[in-house]
Amino acid sequence: MDLTFDYFIENRSDILITRNTVPIVSGLVGSQLPRVNMGKINNMGFEVSLAYKKFFTKDLSANIGGNFSYAKNKVIEADEAILSKDYAYRYRETGYSLGQNWGYVIDHSVDSEHGKDGSGFFNSKEDIKNSGLTYETGGGNPLPGDFIYKDLNGDNVINERDMAPIKYSSLVPRLNYGFNLGGSFYGIDLSIMFQGVGQYSKYYSGRGIFEEEGSKYFLDICDNRWTAERYANGDKITHPRLANSGSTSHVENDYYIMDASYMRLKKAEIGYTFPSRLIKKMKISNVRVNISGDNLCTWTNLLTKAFDPEQTSVLDYPLMRTFSCGLNLQF
Repeated sequence: MDLTFDYFIENRSDILITRNTVPIVSGLVGSQLPRVNMGKINNMGFEVSLAYKKFFTKDLSANIGGNFSYAKNKVIEADEAILSKDYAYRYRETGYSLGQNWGYVIDHSVDSEHGKDGSGFFNSKEDIKNSGLTYETGGGNPLPGDFIYKDLNGDNVINERDMAPIKYSSLVPRLNYGFNLGGSFYGIDLSIMFQGVGQYSKYYSGRGIFEEEGSKYFLDICDNRWTAERYANGDKITHPRLANSGSTSHVENDYYIMDASYMRLKKAEIGYTFPSRLIKKMKISNVRVNISGDNLCTWTNLLTKAFDPEQTSVLDYPLMRTFSCGLNLQF
């Protein structure tokens, strides 16, 4: 058995960054200023790997192996100006991981006086009026079937000042892992490999996600959309109303910032090596046949099956499932 464990702490400084705190009255915008070595980022994590193989007899063996890694970074210095006190969160980079997702938090609280029934949706015009909220998120004014957002700074206005860190980074996953199983039995060999990531989030938007954009086609997540009829019938509702134009629901929020973690059956192969006594008369030293498949199955927490978690957009070319067979002859 081979077991290894590595732990690391990396504190980087003097990273080349663009200045963000030079006043505009200087006559220069950030892109016109020379880049400076001011950035600081701390990284920590570990990796563990295991490999084990056991021969029970000359014709029977089994093996198992795997790896697991965790890595987290934190921005210490990004030359970022602190936001005013009316922001719920006064930094967007400092103190967070690189690529941290930001958006509006959907309000699932119950407060009948202010039109909240725990569903996270406005269900009538009266709910919108009773909420006392003014929306400045883009997409116009909310309508029945739109998300209710939390007013995090308490000013009764929903705008960028209420944005909060949501889930994880969209740059790289914090968790990466893989493991494999295999063995042989009287000439039959089998190998299976799994691969996955965790603590990883992406904001999905644009054509193919927001139905008012592009060719106006709908994903499977729209099956549980809000409509007045479905709400009145008590049907399961997880998706906001469909929009023909802008919608206050179609912005960064904790619905469209999805959990992009997954586990994939990356590869599986089964083969058979013919006994030498059957092939020696053909003057062949070895014959092996096999069949294999790649990207056979994926388990994911995405809200839709319309695209793969490794795709950055629903319009990207999908990852293909492939099968192949082979014959190996050695003379």
